[in-house]
Amino acid sequence: MAGVDTCTQEGFLIVSEPLCYLKCKFKKLNIKTLKSVVHDFYRADEITAAKELMVQTVEKLALDKVIRPPKRKSGENKIRLEVDDLISLFQSVDENLALDKLPHFVAKNVDNIPSSNIENGDLRSIINRLDAMDNNHKVNIEIIKLDVASTADLIKEQQKSLKNIQAQFDLSIPSFVGKKTAIWGNKQKVNNIFRNNSESDVRSAMEEGDSVQNAVFVDKGDSFTQVVSRGKQKRRRLTLSQEDSTSIAPVTKFVPKSFVGTNNHCTLKAAKTLKKKKVYLLGNVSTDEKIEDVSDWMKQLNIEVVSIFDVKTKFQNTQSFRVCIDAASDDIFTNMDNWPNDVIIRQWVHKEKKDKMTGNTGAENIVK
Repeated sequence: MAGVDTCTQEGFLIVSEPLCYLKCKFKKLNIKTLKSVVHDFYRADEITAAKELMVQTVEKLALDKVIRPPKRKSGENKIRLEVDDLISLFQSVDENLALDKLPHFVAKNVDNIPSSNIENGDLRSIINRLDAMDNNHKVNIEIIKLDVASTADLIKEQQKSLKNIQAQFDLSIPSFVGKKTAIWGNKQKVNNIFRNNSESDVRSAMEEGDSVQNAVFVDKGDSFTQVVSRGKQKRRRLTLSQEDSTSIAPVTKFVPKSFVGTNNHCTLKAAKTLKKKKVYLLGNVSTDEKIEDVSDWMKQLNIEVVSIFDVKTKFQNTQSFRVCIDAASDDIFTNMDNWPNDVIIRQWVHKEKKDKMTGNTGAENIVK
């Protein structure tokens, strides 16, 4: 390919293979093909030199409405942008009807001109083949969709037919009506029962559930004849867990009983004084109040507070507190004259805990 130094002026002829090719093929090829050929065939420095030469040439023509393209910085898209600028210059000259006023661009080496077979022949045939392949691919996709749809319909029909066959099979299984029946039992014993035509014997044999061959019989006048004999099936036995699951008594947790001393004259001393406690729910309290406010109010009432914390409530725009107090302060706490209007106080309800083994709840599991 030609180097940058090939773009020189020799009299009225200007040597530039890219501009020579573009001027000759500008009216013969579409813009997309023209850009693709120039972009793929020439190097970046050749395209840049051709663009600068074309800018100088157009400025000498002093044409109207021609915008000078900017200089492109190096980057991944520089070559594509330079080609776009070059084609835009030719389009501007063509809009001013000045293509004939351009100088004669010539090539020193014809090897630096793209082959006409590539652009008009092979390349176009390749593009046409790709388009045909794309169309065929779309047709094949539609055919596959139709095949999938038909296959799905066929599967649905087969499922319906299988359901119908199963329903007919369920109806064809003989139930215990008169002398026609199917029972579980010993083969010889069943034959003897049907020969005697004893309905009560048949029922008793069915209830016994002896070991075990499934026999189906058809009425043949005075006796029954076996037509289907199925394999042995052992009687299902329950495991220990299944048999005794209902008889196992729930396991109750042992709660030891505590005793508290009452001798005030004993020489031994306790580590701390044990106090009886009571737990209450303080509800319907304004959301503006805080735990500290409630605690301070109870201290003003001389109520000994053990603990207090807020709890969740299902009522909106209200809040509730779990209050644990000394039992000696119970009368003061439950005196509603000490509380604002509409504030609710009730005993705390302890939830029952489920036993991990039995899943049952018991009084021994109540939080105390």
